[in-house]
Amino acid sequence: MKNLIIITGSILFIYILLTSYALPPKAEAEEHTEQASITELSESVSIPEPSVTAPVYVLKEYEGKVAAFNSEQSKPVYISDTNVSELPQADRNLLKKGITTTDQKELKRLIEDYCS
Repeated sequence: MKNLIIITGSILFIYILLTSYALPPKAEAEEHTEQASITELSESVSIPEPSVTAPVYVLKEYEGKVAAFNSEQSKPVYISDTNVSELPQADRNLLKKGITTTDQKELKRLIEDYCS
């Protein structure tokens, strides 16, 4: 009886070892399947490029004041009463480079942040 248990246990142990090496780990198999699905999906679906680009707004310094520009215009669409010299140095550096956004709500939030 003892020999039968030892033989059965040994066979079971060998079976587990063989199957663990023969089959890929579940996480890798799922990742591979998911990656293949994404690749197939991206190849079958073509997303058209938008024909009209969103306007880009730039908040920057203009004649010592904080001003908002539309990327299509050389003159500001809005000039605040806030003097750039009154702002912290970090803010002045950002305004010198220009802070860009494509969202009009974000532009209004930026103006409020710098001009209040």
